[in-house]
Amino acid sequence: MERERDTENCIRKALSEIQVLMQRAFDEAGDTPVPGSALDQAGLRDGEEVVLDFLRHGEPGLALEHLIYMIQEPGLVISRPTHELIEQAGRAMSMDPSLWERLPVRPRSLKEHLLAMPPVGDDADFERVPDLGRDVEL
Repeated sequence: MERERDTENCIRKALSEIQVLMQRAFDEAGDTPVPGSALDQAGLRDGEEVVLDFLRHGEPGLALEHLIYMIQEPGLVISRPTHELIEQAGRAMSMDPSLWERLPVRPRSLKEHLLAMPPVGDDADFERVPDLGRDVEL
């Protein structure tokens, strides 16, 4: 029961970012996607409602599959934390990793990358060698 609740929470947290990205995509399309385009597909505009309905009916696997569909169909690019939530939910349900392994993930910013680096080395490794000057003819 606890594991199911954790899985559902992962899906709900991931859904919040996906819904923002989806709304942004519809806004960029003037709220009316071109007929037949990737954005003009069933279950995208009302995707949040579909995912929550699956969760209400005890179908977290279908909820996660629909959430992944909402990312793949219009080509949304998600954050690494959202990808990790999707992966965590999928693994908890023993789903096929190929469902989430190829989802497009935004690259980390330089700041995020640097902050994630483990602290290594001594301060002395980073000290500047004093400039003793050099002989220059004037």
